[in-house]
Amino acid sequence: MYRKFIKTLSLVLSCVMVICNIQITHIHAEELYQHSETATSGSVTMQVEWNDPVLGQPTTFHVSATGGSGAYKFRMDAPSYSNPNEWSFESVADPTRGEWMEYTSECSSTDYSFTMMASGTYNFRFYLMDKPANVMYLRISTNIQVSDPNYPSVNSLIQSAVAQCNKETDGTEYAKALWLHDWLLNQLEYDHSFKWSSAESALTRHLGTCQAYQSAYSQLLNATGIENAETRDTGDAHTWNAIKLDGEWYQVDCTWDDSNDHWYDFDQKRLYFGLTDELMAVAHPKFSEVYSKSDYKTPSTSLKNNYFVKSDEAQQWVESYRDRIQNSLNSKQTQFSIQADNSTYPPSIYKIQNGIISYVINQNDWFVNGKKVNLVATVNDKQFDFTVKYPIECTKHNWDEGKVTTEPTCTKDGIKTYTCKNCATTKTEIIKASGHDYSNEWTIDKEAACQEEGSKSHHCTRCDDKKDVTVIPKTDHHFDNGIETTKATCTKDGVKTYTCMDCKTTKTETIKALGHDYSNNWTIDKTATCTQEGSKSHHCTRCNDKKDVTVIPKLNHNWDSGVETTKATCIKDGVKTYTCKDCKKTKTETINALGHDYSNNWTIDKAATCTQEGSKSHHCTRCDDKKDITTIPKTNHHFDSGVETTKATCIKDGIKTYTCKDCKTTKTETIKALGHDYSNNWTIDKAATCTQEGSKSHHCTRCDDKKDVTVIPKTDHHFDSGVETTKATCTKDGVKTYTCQDCKTTKTETIKALGHDYSNNWTIDKTATCTQEGSKSHHCTRCDDKKDVTVIPKTDHHFDNGIETTKATCTKDGVKTYTCMDCKTTKTETIKALGHDYSNEWTINKAATCTQEGSKSYHCTRCNDKKDVTVIPKTDHHFDNGIETTKATCTKDGVKTYTCKNCKTTKTEIIKALGHNYSSDWTIDKAATCTQEGSKSHHCTRCGAKKDVTVVPKTAHNWSSWKTVVKPTTTSEGKEERICKTCNTKQQRPIAKLTETAVETQKMYRLYNPNSGEHFYTANVGEKNHLANIGWIYEGIGWIAPKTSDYPVYRLYNGNGGEHHYTMNKAEKDMLVRAGWKYEGIGGYSADPKDSNSIPLLREYNPNAFANNHNYTTSKPEHNWLISLGWKDEGKAWYALN
Repeated sequence: MYRKFIKTLSLVLSCVMVICNIQITHIHAEELYQHSETATSGSVTMQVEWNDPVLGQPTTFHVSATGGSGAYKFRMDAPSYSNPNEWSFESVADPTRGEWMEYTSECSSTDYSFTMMASGTYNFRFYLMDKPANVMYLRISTNIQVSDPNYPSVNSLIQSAVAQCNKETDGTEYAKALWLHDWLLNQLEYDHSFKWSSAESALTRHLGTCQAYQSAYSQLLNATGIENAETRDTGDAHTWNAIKLDGEWYQVDCTWDDSNDHWYDFDQKRLYFGLTDELMAVAHPKFSEVYSKSDYKTPSTSLKNNYFVKSDEAQQWVESYRDRIQNSLNSKQTQFSIQADNSTYPPSIYKIQNGIISYVINQNDWFVNGKKVNLVATVNDKQFDFTVKYPIECTKHNWDEGKVTTEPTCTKDGIKTYTCKNCATTKTEIIKASGHDYSNEWTIDKEAACQEEGSKSHHCTRCDDKKDVTVIPKTDHHFDNGIETTKATCTKDGVKTYTCMDCKTTKTETIKALGHDYSNNWTIDKTATCTQEGSKSHHCTRCNDKKDVTVIPKLNHNWDSGVETTKATCIKDGVKTYTCKDCKKTKTETINALGHDYSNNWTIDKAATCTQEGSKSHHCTRCDDKKDITTIPKTNHHFDSGVETTKATCIKDGIKTYTCKDCKTTKTETIKALGHDYSNNWTIDKAATCTQEGSKSHHCTRCDDKKDVTVIPKTDHHFDSGVETTKATCTKDGVKTYTCQDCKTTKTETIKALGHDYSNNWTIDKTATCTQEGSKSHHCTRCDDKKDVTVIPKTDHHFDNGIETTKATCTKDGVKTYTCMDCKTTKTETIKALGHDYSNEWTINKAATCTQEGSKSYHCTRCNDKKDVTVIPKTDHHFDNGIETTKATCTKDGVKTYTCKNCKTTKTEIIKALGHNYSSDWTIDKAATCTQEGSKSHHCTRCGAKKDVTVVPKTAHNWSSWKTVVKPTTTSEGKEERICKTCNTKQQRPIAKLTETAVETQKMYRLYNPNSGEHFYTANVGEKNHLANIGWIYEGIGWIAPKTSDYPVYRLYNGNGGEHHYTMNKAEKDMLVRAGWKYEGIGGYSADPKDSNSIPLLREYNPNAFANNHNYTTSKPEHNWLISLGWKDEGKAWYALN
């Protein structure tokens, strides 16, 4: 009940979070934000701003833009999450659903809100579209790192769960996989909005789709070392896990197991744990198309680690069928079927349950009359089908060569079992214990180290028992090559520290100060400008110390080409302003007024109409000033072609109206009446029928007026082909009735009686049986009337093959009963008594022990009767190896007690007192610190008694590791600090200025395909040469990249479009793979953006190309040229090296 309450509360809170997580509102006032990023394409610049995120609370992202049309559409992609320092991103939500796919309506800015729930890195991507400005795709991608101990990372949650799992299970793969399965189901509910789809959402928001269940369970399994893979149903896109337990694959569907329903007689929360491919396809039919393919990687065919099999619940299901199965076996049926008890369940339930039941039935041993039979069960929809092979009855055993069923050990006997090849009866014999076989070679039980002695002994080659345990002396310290723990500077000595690779003991040596190394080249300390002098000096190449400081004179102003800050007009002067490109100082010059420039062509200022005069003049081509204003006379009315406003009829005039197209003035004219126009053809006004006369006349073709009205006579009846309303029989006439199809009047005619038509074949009226006579006759084929009725005599009894109703025994006759299969009459016959069949092998009736005699005899193989009963003498006591019931101490004897393994009789022996065994090593009784002396002594290794108690002097300070408190730069020293962990004394030292470190680089070659228009980039010389040989154009080195870094660039290939794509964004990579792109691995590396030697690699997008539409370059002129041709600026792709 408590768990249900917690899950319900989690669901409510998660739903509130879902409602609050993403909302779009428009900004109404200016706000200041702590962080921002921008991206530009053409004339449009997009900006995203936000404040420091607080985990568990919504973070608002304000997205705005400038330039372009001002009417922008924005979109936010589904955020991705990575554990701290991993840079492996998973989309938190399904990017193909809901708000992640939709752009806003046109606006100047918008707000998005998202709640981050785990420590780590979140990746956010924002998009802008400005169609009027021809910007279809502008993107900002930013990573935000967050940390809060109250909101641990996904990996921390997983590691915590795995640690708890390891404590609460027996360490087997099955136990850990089941524990993690149950733990995960307690963490989340299914997200019916289909939004949340990641391990982050499953473990922090407690909501998720099947993708979230699968991802979270996969990461839990990975953390505990269990191999697993994703499985997907191509029919409904559902996904679950395949897991490998004890070397075999099993199917597990956590999503479908997360159910609170208990409609059936078993635990539904584990129905889909440990299924075969075939049984999982019961729930997901399209999955059969996946696992039947030859390249299927996780074939699951075993149920050994199925939950119901492992928990023995499936065995209980089998027990409910045992009597029915055994009854069929006892009656020696070789094939039989049993209806499943769960046939009322849905097929998706009973088919899986019955598949598990049939597996366990086949794992059980089945016997008839004490002999094992070979029974195979299969599932046939709602029933079990069984096939059985029974052992052959034999009178003399034919034993096989035997099989060792219990291996002997050094100290325990084994067992060898023989099986009769005819009837499968078994017998056993003892295999004597082998005794220890100690190796002559030493085995190292504990390696000696520089701080501890080791040990070695001779081991038994079979059971690993030990003898001759011997001490191995301590080794010398194994120091490493040392590391420079304090760098030597120009003015201070450094320190090199060596560490023992075994015990971590350290020793140090001094590195002498280096002295200054001044460069012969001048370093510009301050650049000269047109407003200030500069300076230069010779710098030390190591510490940047200066000498020979020299002044650099001011520069001349660097005027630009000027801009027209005030335009000259027809009547006013203008101004042109020049600006120094360096100091921004300005100077101006006058542009003279231009004067009017009147056009020779007339400009219509007001157009003349049919109701008003117009005007025209000559205009200045620059300022639109007018001269020569002239009147334009009114125009004539411009009447249309007219409309018939009143139609003319046969007897009335009509009217046609004309309208001026400009002023709407109207005029009319008369249309004369048309007169009647009678048709020469008759019109039927009323059709004649067989019951009424009709009429016809000549009609006017326009108004339907009539003349010459004339009568049409009645028609004849129109009878149908008739129906047989009374059938003629053998003895009675029939009737056929005809009906008029117009007025329904009827007429009839007689059909003569047919007379009997007797068959020549006999008809059996009553079947003869073994208890009654029968009868037969000739029947009329029409009315079944009979003639020639004849008696059929009784038949003989039809007896079956008989069954043994009373079995014959060794001393009593049996009975076999035959039953008539028709009337059930029975008859019997006697089966003679068999007589005893005594075995030649002794049967132990009572095993002899160390306290009682036993007995043996020869038994009848059928009735177990005995003969030649013989006494078996008592055995010796079988004492164990003994246990130390009272341990010997340094000063007191101990006791070792031996117990008979059979009767529990005991015997004892004394273990002599050991005496003190003082260690040669000192034991620290009180640790010395930097503020107090300690003490040490030699302890007895057994009882802890002390001797040689000695004072330990105070220790040196127990310094912590050096911690940087001020980071060094290339221009200034830093500072680091350490603290004594005992007394908190602090110590500081400088950190040398940073120097530019060399990075191992590689060339990224650029090639061009003139057929497809694709640019291709690779560091592989062989790949470059191959492409050049098949027609690609080698364009030289595209850029210089590091050989490796923390920033991989992923390479993908689209087999449909034939293009390659490069990205640092793992989420973008994963999205393209899901869309059908092929992932080709890491194509190169980005330089560290903080590296002063790094330069941005720019990315452009061609919206007009169907494929091959991205370009990557470090060349700003090439970048600007492509933008001028209509390519879209997608900002910095990653970084190259200068």
